[in-house]
Order: sequence, then C-alpha cells, then structure tokens
Amino acid sequence: RLGWDKGSVNVLEFTERMEDNGAAMLTVHGRTRSMLYSGTADWDMIAKVKAARSVPVIANGDVIDGESALRCLKWTGADGLMIGRATFGDPWIFSEVKAALAGNMEYHRPALSERVAVAVRQFYLAREEKGEHIACLEARKHFAWYLRGVSHSSFYKKEISSLSTMEDKRRGSIIILIKFPVLLKAHVFGRASVCACEDASCEVASERNEIHDRLLLASDLHEILLDFSKMLMSE
Repeated sequence: RLGWDKGSVNVLEFTERMEDNGAAMLTVHGRTRSMLYSGTADWDMIAKVKAARSVPVIANGDVIDGESALRCLKWTGADGLMIGRATFGDPWIFSEVKAALAGNMEYHRPALSERVAVAVRQFYLAREEKGEHIACLEARKHFAWYLRGVSHSSFYKKEISSLSTMEDKRRGSIIILIKFPVLLKAHVFGRASVCACEDASCEVASERNEIHDRLLLASDLHEILLDFSKMLMSE
C-alpha cells in the first residue's frame, strides 16, 4: 500500500529499500492502510513508483473490468495488473480483461445459468476441503457475490443468508422455487397499468415493456434455481 495513512505515505522509500534488497517485482495497491477499501485508488502514486523503480511494477486498485484495466495501465505505465475484490463472484473478469488487452471491448459474461453452476461447484468443492459447516457459511456471502447485479436477486440472497447445512440448501431451494414466482407477480403486476398501444413515447406502454423484460429475466432465474434444486436433491 501507499503507506499507513495520508500523513505517512512512504511507498517510494519503501519500494526503493525493497528493490535494493533484491525484490524482483513490486505490486502496489493505490490506497493507504487506513483507507482499507474506501475512496479511490491513487494511480498517480503507482505511476511515480513505476517511474522510480527499475524492476517490474504491478498496479492494483479499482480495476473492475476491461475498460478500467486499460485505463489503469495507460495511467500508471505499470507492467501488469493485480485484480482483487472484483474477482469475488466473477472469475470471468480475467477473460474480460484479457479480451480488452487484445482490443476486444465486446466481451460478455456467460449466461446466468453457467455462472450459478460454477457457484454451486465451488460450494461443493469447499465442502470437500473445509467441511460442510464452513462451506455453508462461506456460501452465504459467495453466492450473494455471484448474484451481484442480477435483477430480483435480493429475495434469493435473503433465503441463502440463513442456510447453514446442505440439507438447509435443499429445503431453501424448494422454498425459493415455491415463493419467488408468487412474490414476483405480486410486485410487478401490483403496480402495472394496462395499455395495449405501441407508441414508444407512451409511459404506460414503456412500463409494460419493462415489466415484460423483468418477467423474462425472472423466469430465466427461476429455471436456474430449479436446476440448482435438482443438483442439491441429487447429492
């Protein structure tokens, strides 16, 4: 990191000592220790480290997608990137960044069904390594990460947060499958107006189309959870 706090930024001196004592590569996170993960990573300081050192410098901090990866490299002049928290629930970020470095900015994440399948595989691998109790505790936050940005996922996250055994996961999946379609319909149709026009400027028609899109998304997620339940029941 850059230093303990803003009053003691010593990354230039520290990295100099590291290089003098044989460090072959340096990785710099653009925040101080007291900042933890708040605020914005200071890429300017990483650029200063890169300019001052002769060994390769790896930049870390606020690299969350392909676009930010390219900006960070251009800004800092770093020899490479280290990606941290952005990988939580999104191991595909590496493919996105690799594609961006190759000039392809049109990378798309895998289908939600594939992402959930990877999450489930992770949970069972964790159970083999750490035991059921720890694996289930970790699954609460990890599955929430995998569902980050997915519409209507808050209901699933709430259900998952209370699971502590694989048997709970079986029951929880069934509860989700029963409850979610009912809750969804109550939410979207309870506030929907009826309009059959095709006028693109019509606010009511626009809301209808938005609800239709949301239902399609929710239907996909429901089918995914059905597959998820089948996987759990087969264990």
